[in-house]
Amino acid sequence: NENPYPFDSSFYSPTPQNNNKENGFAVAALVLGIVSLVFTFLSCCGFFFISPILSIVAIIMAFVSKRNTEKMNGMAIAGLVMAIISIAIVAIIVMLILLSVFTPFFWLF
Repeated sequence: NENPYPFDSSFYSPTPQNNNKENGFAVAALVLGIVSLVFTFLSCCGFFFISPILSIVAIIMAFVSKRNTEKMNGMAIAGLVMAIISIAIVAIIVMLILLSVFTPFFWLF
């Protein structure tokens, strides 16, 4: 059983494809977490209401990724953390805006 080809055929063997959809959900959670954090810092430019929507979708994607596997992927955890940070920053901004609008000016001094 001698190999008739002059090269090593194991080098050219196809690699198995990893078709895990849960990895795709983790990547989606990470990307949406990053984008929501960017839109949070661009809230002064009119992107204020996009960030919470993207954060909620990132949180959903992270938990869907966890449901498809036995433990949460690192990318899903990173997306989840960034989405939570984004929601917290937006909540602080909303509270500061409401405080500045509804507080009489003379109370600040």
